[in-house]
Amino acid sequence: MDNQNHWSDSKRLKIKKILSLTAVILVLGLFTFITIKVGKPLVTTASDPQQFRDWIKSKGVWAQGLMVALMMLQVVVSLIPGEPFELGAGYAFGVFEGLVLCLLGALIASTLIFLAVRRFGMPLLTLFFEEKKIRALPIFKNEKKLEFLVFLLFMIPGVPKDLVTYAVGLTDIPLSRFLLLSTIGRIPSVITSTLTGHFLGQGSLKYAIIVYGITLLLTVAGIVYYRKKFPREPKDEPKDEGGAA
Repeated sequence: MDNQNHWSDSKRLKIKKILSLTAVILVLGLFTFITIKVGKPLVTTASDPQQFRDWIKSKGVWAQGLMVALMMLQVVVSLIPGEPFELGAGYAFGVFEGLVLCLLGALIASTLIFLAVRRFGMPLLTLFFEEKKIRALPIFKNEKKLEFLVFLLFMIPGVPKDLVTYAVGLTDIPLSRFLLLSTIGRIPSVITSTLTGHFLGQGSLKYAIIVYGITLLLTVAGIVYYRKKFPREPKDEPKDEGGAA
């Protein structure tokens, strides 16, 4: 009887794993389709703020919802750059409304990613990123400063926030704390993009260039600081199996 119960439990576990894997494959297939069929044309449109604003505004009452959906897509499909959409949001909706829409889309997408990673763990992440890159993140090296590191990584310009968004689900941080820290941490980067887009929409090219230039300098400084503060681990040296000559 015990063997039968054990076999039954093993069978249920196997079926559960198969269903989970199937679900992940279907989701990946869906996002791959969206990226190819929708994402690429949208990035092309978003690279031209005027074209992006006309396209968004043509959606009428659905415009704000569509902007949120676009930001969700960008966060989930990390290959799609976020800056063109943030610029477009500022151009189409203004600084603060564009900021709110971008943050709302990022918050919803981050919630979905966090819950998915908590459910499927490392096997899900390795479908997108190398495990070595995941384990090299600072959030896995100092549990006592986990929340501070999460906030810092989202605050510093140039940090791979898409990787952090996926990886943080492997830590012990509560979802509510992660969403609070990541959302506040995103604000400086997003608001500079929406501000630049707003100035472009107002025809203030000079101010748009100034804001963009400051953002670029901060991004470079952020990348330098990140690499100095959290240097990459050296690659393993190949062993000399031949011995001395």
